[in-house]
Amino acid sequence: MRPERAPGPTEGTATPPYKFLNYFEEEDQASFAGREDEVQEALAGLTRGRTYVVYSRSGLGKTSLLLAGLFPRLRQRGFHPVRVRLLESPVEDFCAALAAEFQRPELALVKEPAERQERVPHLLEELSARWPLVIVLDQFEEFFVRFRDRPAARADLVALLGNIYQEHATNIRLVFSLREDYYAELEDLRAELPELTRYGLRLLPLTAYGARQAIVRPLQHSHLTYEESFVNRLVDLLADWNFDPPVLQIVCTELYRDVVTRRGLPVHLTREDLERLGGVDGILRGYVHRVTSGLAAERMLLVRVVLDALISSERTRYALRAEDLLTGPVRANYTELRAVLDHLTEQGLLRVEQRQGERWYELLHEHLMSIVESWLSTDVDYVHFRTTYNLVATLSEDTQWRSNPRWLLTAPQLAERVAPWKDRLRLDETQAEFLLRSGLHGEADSVADWSARFDEFGEDRSVKLVLELLDHPEPPVRRGAAASCGRLRDPSGQLAGRCLTLALTDKEEVVRRAARKSFVALAGSRQLAMLRDALGGPEQRAFALELLADLLEAGRSPEGIPERWLRHAQALVRARRIEREQPTIRMRMMTGAQVGTLAGLLWVLLIGLPTGAYWLCTTHPEQVSVRWPDVFLSRMLWLLIDNAPFVFFPWSLILGMSVARRAAITAAARGREDWNAVVLRSGTLMFSCVLLHLVLVMTTEVTNIQEEEAELARQLGLLRGSVFLGVLVVTSFVAWLLTVGLVRLGSRCITSGTNSSSMLLIAALCSLVFPYTLDMFLSMGGWWMGIQPGALQSLWASSLELAAVTANYQAFIILTVLATERSRRPQAPRSTTLRARVTVLLGTLAFTIVFFTVHEAGTFLGMGRKYQLVRETPIAGRVWQNQRDVEYFSLEVASNGPFAISIHEGDSARSRLILSGKELTNGTLLLSGWSHLTGAIASRPALDKPTGPPRPPLRMDYHYLLRREPILQGGQASCTRTGGH
Repeated sequence: MRPERAPGPTEGTATPPYKFLNYFEEEDQASFAGREDEVQEALAGLTRGRTYVVYSRSGLGKTSLLLAGLFPRLRQRGFHPVRVRLLESPVEDFCAALAAEFQRPELALVKEPAERQERVPHLLEELSARWPLVIVLDQFEEFFVRFRDRPAARADLVALLGNIYQEHATNIRLVFSLREDYYAELEDLRAELPELTRYGLRLLPLTAYGARQAIVRPLQHSHLTYEESFVNRLVDLLADWNFDPPVLQIVCTELYRDVVTRRGLPVHLTREDLERLGGVDGILRGYVHRVTSGLAAERMLLVRVVLDALISSERTRYALRAEDLLTGPVRANYTELRAVLDHLTEQGLLRVEQRQGERWYELLHEHLMSIVESWLSTDVDYVHFRTTYNLVATLSEDTQWRSNPRWLLTAPQLAERVAPWKDRLRLDETQAEFLLRSGLHGEADSVADWSARFDEFGEDRSVKLVLELLDHPEPPVRRGAAASCGRLRDPSGQLAGRCLTLALTDKEEVVRRAARKSFVALAGSRQLAMLRDALGGPEQRAFALELLADLLEAGRSPEGIPERWLRHAQALVRARRIEREQPTIRMRMMTGAQVGTLAGLLWVLLIGLPTGAYWLCTTHPEQVSVRWPDVFLSRMLWLLIDNAPFVFFPWSLILGMSVARRAAITAAARGREDWNAVVLRSGTLMFSCVLLHLVLVMTTEVTNIQEEEAELARQLGLLRGSVFLGVLVVTSFVAWLLTVGLVRLGSRCITSGTNSSSMLLIAALCSLVFPYTLDMFLSMGGWWMGIQPGALQSLWASSLELAAVTANYQAFIILTVLATERSRRPQAPRSTTLRARVTVLLGTLAFTIVFFTVHEAGTFLGMGRKYQLVRETPIAGRVWQNQRDVEYFSLEVASNGPFAISIHEGDSARSRLILSGKELTNGTLLLSGWSHLTGAIASRPALDKPTGPPRPPLRMDYHYLLRREPILQGGQASCTRTGGH
């Protein structure tokens, strides 16, 4: 039966008149053109000898020449030509083709070789008596390729051909058609066919005239029109391709289809149509793209494998059945393969032949081999697939890998080379075992897939293999098998039980660790009961606790385990997590140190300096003098130099690093960020409270706490060291308590979505407003709690100030450092965050109100009242009964000359009046050479020990009447009162 023709896009005149890559058949003789001279030469050769050879390079049209050119003319001359293909069995194929052609089944029924060698030539001689026979053995190179390893089959055919030749039947002629690179192989037949190569035709490429005829004749036969310029241009372009017939057929067919698609019928071919597609080169590129389209992406690998299988290693065409292709390197079912074969046939790439009830597929033309090979060689995925298949096939052949794991593939090789094709590779039993062993030894993620592939050759084959490897003497083999058990199916529980035994008894730690991991994934109730029994025995308890810790870490809590063993296991879990997170902990420590240092710098500039200025203003009224700005700035500069580089900056680095480390350890142990636990359990924080108290007391002059401690010890009759220790403990505890509360509040305000600016603002407000507001309330509360004016009250106020500063500094550093990792925190309820932020805003409002209520406009330098002094000036107001608070004012005289001032009336017993740094009382006189004076009034604390808890007002009133005194001239005394200055 002749092969089917490649279908066109539509029926009727829409069908391309060209044969594409299919060969011309006898019924196509009217369209076959361009080989008239070669046909005449072949006819003449056949009349001269009984054997004839037609040979050429691949793709020049040998089959078309024979069928469409030679066969019709032979029939006209009374010959009966028959075409034979040798694909499966040379002699049987030869006889079957003749039996089908001549309707003589006895030709195919002879099975005995000896009988066949005798009867077939006689039967052919009988047939040739009626009409001369021309037996054409087409594509005879297949005889040398397919049966190279079957010398007996080859010898049978050669002997049969020799017997036919030796019958002296002049009416039988043998024609051999083959590729010229197999021409030399014909020497194997010369012993039986001595004149085999005497007559022959070497088919050459088309000439320009032949190419023109091959283009025009099909159009004329189909009554189609064309431009002459189109034909001329196409012939010129085909010259670059040496007028290759397959290229001509592809270009003409694709061009015709494009014109039909764009313009419909009737078809008229123009040069513009040719140029529009990019000439010959553009049409060939489009052809390859069209052929490879139309299939799902997952079937493209099968397309490549099919096309590759139809090309032999010697670059000849193979004809294969679908059953043959199913045994190829790619795994596919028959339905999927048949869909691919049908698609390729419809696209004109494959030809189908029915032979003895079976469908045989082959490439439509030999010239397609170069196009297909070029396409496959540039397909990176397919090259990787072929390389992978060959690698697995080659390595699995030598079974040394069963005893030596070094012959196995590594986990990276499996992941990179083999795993992408795990579902498409066709594996035999040995190859599947090789890949499974490789996955087990390398602990590959794809081991479950290879286990499933190996189980295709027998139920639970992979489980039996793993149990065998778990008893292997080499620790790496046992470790790989144990680590992979958790990824395998274990319906019988054998793997879980064996992993438990290894986890409790194996001498190698790596093996025990791998077995524990798999046991956690596989363990059932029976294996957990065995674990409880192991905890009861002292010899296996340590390993059993490790296994229990693995279970807890995986979120499994076995029932019936004693509480004490659970606590031990939980401690192991925390230790493991911390150990695993050491790189993260070190990184967070470094980040915490950097952020802490920067936060310390910000605190000094934005909070520390204003706080120091506040202390200097409210604690040292003696600074009020004519030169007070210089004194104030010098003290501020000394305060900054004495504390910032030696106290706050280094300690902010240490505190930031310590807090970050504690936060990282807590997060590792608990699996989440917990800022409250960081400050509650931080020994560094308590030590920081103590250290900062000592440093501030010893290095600053903003408080007289040491003198106050000595005075209180004297009043109470205690040792100074005991008072110092008590103050240290109270101050440190209050600072720690404040810090903890501030961090808890700030942690609720800061969320993972808070930006850096808002985070710094929240940290500053939380750490600032609440300590100082509390300090002001508690300072006033000294009276409310019954603390008498004097050393105790001053000590109480100073201690609160130190605690407020310490808490403010620590909370700001801690919140800033912790907030750098705010993205790690779990999202808090929105209502919680909203309440915390409202609390901060209300605290800020309360701080503002209290601050400006307690400190009136004259409290600070530069904000004092101004009085014009002429003869008498009254000064009245209220100050706290506490030496910290001061009222400032300034005096000016109309003239620029010197003047004298005296107190005409005043309450010097309860308050202090200071002018130009000198204290004035009733009866004293101050001489000044300046027209502007700065003054201050502060409370005068009682030095006597109180006898009871009086209830003084929050502020005490004061009043003074200053009078300008005359200055005597002419050597007179410049003082008018005793005690004047």
